[in-house]
Amino acid sequence: MDTGAKQIIKIFGDVQSKCPYSITLASGGFVDAVPGKVSDVDINLVTPDFKNLDLSPLVCLPARDPDRNDSRWIYRIAGYDRPVHIYAIADEKRATRAEKHRSNELMLNTRFPKLAFAAAILKSNGSGTEIAWAAILGYVNGENPYDMMAQSEDIIEARAQGVTEHAEHVLQWSTL
Repeated sequence: MDTGAKQIIKIFGDVQSKCPYSITLASGGFVDAVPGKVSDVDINLVTPDFKNLDLSPLVCLPARDPDRNDSRWIYRIAGYDRPVHIYAIADEKRATRAEKHRSNELMLNTRFPKLAFAAAILKSNGSGTEIAWAAILGYVNGENPYDMMAQSEDIIEARAQGVTEHAEHVLQWSTL
């Protein structure tokens, strides 16, 4: 595990030990892939009362609602070498989707390192993680890359295996 990934896990563990709520890690698929930027630590907290949470003893910067539709609040946690965000959200399905993205990204990184390298290049050039993976896995026009990355591990793995087999077949023919 690279240093950035270890830092994210360590920071999450520290936040988890201080947070009075049950939280889950929702980031870490491609750590520090964008040159000159450190990856943030995204944490999910599912609760129906997501506004004005008391997260003591964590030091919080002002919370914000990025969607402006009262669907979630992002609490920025101070005191770490990386940006740390707690996404407080009432919609468990939406929170679980981010966790599934992370799980699938880590599986792909481990089982398909060549594809992970290609997706990391796309990410380093400005694509979001899910969009980079969707491009590598051959998403169909109109398919939502975020929904695609939330599919079951078996489906994602089958797509990755198909891309790998196709690439190997093309390479075999190109060397004849």
